[in-house]
Amino acid sequence: MSESNALLMRNTVLMLNLAVAQISLSMNDGDDSVSALSNGFTVIMKAMTNVLSHAEKINDDDPQKDLLNSSHKCMTG
Repeated sequence: MSESNALLMRNTVLMLNLAVAQISLSMNDGDDSVSALSNGFTVIMKAMTNVLSHAEKINDDDPQKDLLNSSHKCMTG
């Protein structure tokens, strides 16, 4: 193998190694982002559950009950 072919082969292998490292890093960053998003949704759902639990304790004749019922309908579809 000539010296220029060996150099070309070496550079190709280095570029492939760099590409593999970049793909690996991108996949790890993606996993971290999905985990953060999932944790965020979990926190929101726990807070909503807490709010709805407190809302259910409001007396039916309280004017805020209608507002809470309307909000609940918007959230649940």
